Amino acid sequence: MTSMKEDVEMMTLRATVKNLNNPTIAECLTNMNAMFQIAEAKDKNSIKQALDALSVKDLEVLLGVTSVSTKPIDRSKVIAETLFKNSFEMLSEIVKQCEDAKVAMPQSVYYMMMGVYGDESGSVAWAEFTSLVSKVMGEKAIATANAGAGRGLGM
Repeated sequence: MTSMKEDVEMMTLRATVKNLNNPTIAECLTNMNAMFQIAEAKDKNSIKQALDALSVKDLEVLLGVTSVSTKPIDRSKVIAETLFKNSFEMLSEIVKQCEDAKVAMPQSVYYMMMGVYGDESGSVAWAEFTSLVSKVMGEKAIATANAGAGRGLGM
């Protein structure tokens, strides 16, 4: 159990350090911390209260948990997906939105490149873009050199 707790604590730490301020992630972290508190207190009453809040249909799903798999983690996944149905739906939506953003961001850059460097034939003047990149790199090199010269030899 120590390993499981350490894994979740590392995930919690990462989410805290990255601090994306996502309410769904915050809700999941709160629920995970509550699960650890319930486990450490061996609080069966809290589990009963959670079950009392479920529908009969959800309870029927949980009755069949032992037929899901012999693996405890698979059974626990079914219980988690039932207890925290809304969180899992929102997590799936976040994943979908991230996948969509990964596709849309390059498309929007391509649209920008076409708008700025494109022509009627649909070609992008990539050489003109890379020329601008080289110019900016040169300006940065000059600025760095000037900043170094301004400091002198330090004598």
